[in-house]
Amino acid sequence: QVGFEILDSPGAALLPPGQSLQLEVTFTPSSRGSLLDQLRVVSDDPDEPQVNIPLSGTGIGPVIQTPPSLNFGDVPLGSLPALRSVNIANAGTAPLALFGVQVVGINFHQNGILDEVLLPGASMDFGLAYTPDDIGADQGSLRIQSDDPDRPETVVALLGNGVAPAGGAQRP
Repeated sequence: QVGFEILDSPGAALLPPGQSLQLEVTFTPSSRGSLLDQLRVVSDDPDEPQVNIPLSGTGIGPVIQTPPSLNFGDVPLGSLPALRSVNIANAGTAPLALFGVQVVGINFHQNGILDEVLLPGASMDFGLAYTPDDIGADQGSLRIQSDDPDRPETVVALLGNGVAPAGGAQRP
């Protein structure tokens, strides 16, 4: 189903010579991008028993873009939190509503809330912090909720590595 529909189709109609019939066609795309279809008119005209009328339209919608992961690198225990940001962009052709975020992972934290609308082509940075509580690798995720019909939840992997502070001393 491409998304074209005839409103109030008369079905079969008898047209006297010189008369016309106007049809209203709506377009409700089921996907983004260029969409093509045709309206086929069948008649008893011996010269043109069938006429195909091309129909075209462009389905628009938001498209969220984020990096697949964000790496905080090595962060010494006891230091200030490592701060990074994830760039969130709208690569679509309609506004993108961002209405929720969840950070999963004990040592990762969000800086602020996410309740924005990004116009097509716009982007924003969303801040995150990482504070390791022991030596070793940590993994988490940032889960972003939006109205992108293909990706209502987008997941960005979060990575960080707790290392011993300079001089080798560790927090108690």
